[in-house]
Amino acid sequence: MLRKDSGDHISIKMTVRSFICYDMRMKPKHRRSEISDILRQHGRVSVELLAARFDASVETIRRDLGVLSAAGKLQRTHGGAILPALIGEDTFQKRMRENVSAKRIIAQKASELISPGDTLFIDAGSTTLMLAEELVHIDKLTVITNSTQIAGILGSQKSIQLFLIGGTYNPESSAAYGQMAIEQLGRFHADLAFVTIGGIDVAGGAMDFNLQEAELARVMIARAGKAVVLADAVKFNRTATFEVASHAEIDYFVSEKVPDSMLMNAMLKAGISVVA
Repeated sequence: MLRKDSGDHISIKMTVRSFICYDMRMKPKHRRSEISDILRQHGRVSVELLAARFDASVETIRRDLGVLSAAGKLQRTHGGAILPALIGEDTFQKRMRENVSAKRIIAQKASELISPGDTLFIDAGSTTLMLAEELVHIDKLTVITNSTQIAGILGSQKSIQLFLIGGTYNPESSAAYGQMAIEQLGRFHADLAFVTIGGIDVAGGAMDFNLQEAELARVMIARAGKAVVLADAVKFNRTATFEVASHAEIDYFVSEKVPDSMLMNAMLKAGISVVA
């Protein structure tokens, strides 16, 4: 179990049982995924503490941090690593540090909807960024995204054909929006569109707080065979300003928890497959 002490460092309390869970047989991709989650939750960590957490050598952890640093997921420091957000934190980076475990569950569940050879739209979001980390293990995908961070994760994968949509760049979300982005999306068709939202309720369907994000998500949904909405439980029964999709336009809704009975019934009535 990780906890913060009186300073900025993280102390570790481990039982024999938790030690077994993090033995040296853990695959590097799983260990690095958990290191990313730890950083998102705590902001910084040391090599020694990670080595103890995963029962791995200091050299192994340093290699992991090097790989994660090259992917832009952290910044190396003397003896450890910090989130890039600690240098110039913005709203998107704050969202990346919220409900990390829930978003990881959602990303893993969403990845199970994908088959080798699929073509995917993926919009910019903290949950879809975690989804991108899951996609590196699926062969022969074609991915169209407006997120430079997602492109950074997938761009080095030889088995993934990647298209990065251009447009008006938003540095807060590291993504492109606007009319140019929408026009470029019009050249593609995908099997699945994965979009994130600001809220979903019984009457309004899926919504967002940002007009440009909502517009781009609507185009992705319109040009995909199936629409997949990703949202953690915080978004349940929360309204936002701009419509992304009605219940009837959503094929899959993926969350870490099952919605309450009223929202669940509305989804099932509309034919949505709820994955939770």
